[in-house]
Amino acid sequence: MKTKMNRFLRVAVCLMALVYAASAQPAVAPSAGRPMTARDLVGVNHVYGVQISADGKWVMYRLSKPDLERNENRWEWWLVQTAGSDKPRLLPSWSSYAWSPDSQTIAFVTPKFDEIRLLRLADMSETVLTKRGDWKAGLDEELEAVGLLQWSPDGKSLAFVIDTRQKKAPVQDAQKVEAWRAVEMDVLSGSNREGERPVGVLCVLDVASGGVRRLIDRSTGISIVGVYGPLVSWSPNNTQLVVQAREIETPGRPPSDLETGLYIVDKATGKLKTLFKKINEGAAGPRWSPDGRSLIRGRYSYGCAGVCSAGISGISTE
Repeated sequence: MKTKMNRFLRVAVCLMALVYAASAQPAVAPSAGRPMTARDLVGVNHVYGVQISADGKWVMYRLSKPDLERNENRWEWWLVQTAGSDKPRLLPSWSSYAWSPDSQTIAFVTPKFDEIRLLRLADMSETVLTKRGDWKAGLDEELEAVGLLQWSPDGKSLAFVIDTRQKKAPVQDAQKVEAWRAVEMDVLSGSNREGERPVGVLCVLDVASGGVRRLIDRSTGISIVGVYGPLVSWSPNNTQLVVQAREIETPGRPPSDLETGLYIVDKATGKLKTLFKKINEGAAGPRWSPDGRSLIRGRYSYGCAGVCSAGISGISTE
């Protein structure tokens, strides 16, 4: 335990130092002899999405660099060795990424959400794992985003989630007035016809063959959605996934009536098992225990944070 604590402490200290080393120039130049201002605070760089490789030798993170003149943040992706024996490497811009279990490769989604690729650390070469057409085949919906990459423990499969929306039928000029009236009535009544939440579709990629299967989509009645990730977790034996999912909106049922629950989906058959029909959506997603007999997830309610565990049978303890 002490060895692990020391390792993570070294990683944290190293990462904090590298945040400043990775920045070519600070967003706000320091000025000697004056007090700190609000502008100085706003201009501080921030680190997000820190991921440590399974062997503990590498750290990958996103760096947010405020551009105060343009009123926007510039994002950079960095890779650095925890031993500090190599300079930080600036990576291409990605939208989502995940270490492979063997720590030799990184799966990532390209910025336009059109491909999932594999980066090999040995030579920094890239290989295309799957393209948009592979996971959209037979899915007549608009694609909005791809993310939440999760490797199976054996490294043979890669789960990911695509956000989709139903395609909107073209509206003729003569119908525009009536269409806007309908939207207005929807807002007043608490409905969300035009602003439908995207549906999170769960897909699983077979890394060797490149084949993609959809396990959860609109037809299952639930959608992968939540506030804090990860929302998908593999079982230790690589056969099942536990997901945090929300019921999908249907005509006549307002979004306020929809519940978020925990479900188990079988990788081979796609069969769903409901663990909990109603959970607190504003909490960290589920994680499987090493023995595969229980789950653990964060809990947040009325300003109190905690951790709760759940047996696969659906019995909950806190």
